[in-house]
Amino acid sequence: MKKYITKYEWRWASIITILSLLWTAFEFEMGWHSHDIDSHKYFTFFFLFFLTLGYYLFFLDKRGNRFKKRFKFRHAFYSGLGLTVLIALFSIPTQLFVHYFVTPDYLINAKDYAITSGELTSQQAGKVFKLTNFVLFFPIVYILYGILISAVFASLLQRSNRKK
Repeated sequence: MKKYITKYEWRWASIITILSLLWTAFEFEMGWHSHDIDSHKYFTFFFLFFLTLGYYLFFLDKRGNRFKKRFKFRHAFYSGLGLTVLIALFSIPTQLFVHYFVTPDYLINAKDYAITSGELTSQQAGKVFKLTNFVLFFPIVYILYGILISAVFASLLQRSNRKK
């Protein structure tokens, strides 16, 4: 796996992590972590567009600069997995930073909203909206999404030097 975590994976994992921090700051500024928290569940999924775009640009960069002629499915997929592992690992300190410094009241606000809207009972909300859940949830989501998107882009962007 070491050969699939190169400078390209490190660069793009850093870019995507910064992008996720910027998206979180955007959510915070839009009020989706406080007074307009009911909109959060609808708009937070727009980040998937930027995440997918980041993966796409990574694959184009890797294919164009590292694998100039041949970019087999295996190379692409394992490179995507390398990127995914780094993004998942980076998401742990990122989530801690976000919840301690960017939006420290988000979990309280989300818990209160879930209770007042009737989506969860107080006991359920107390179990769901804990920092440890979010710190564990994001790496899992990034890994699952990264595997899926890596397989899709690896199949779409593979290239061989065979003559047609």
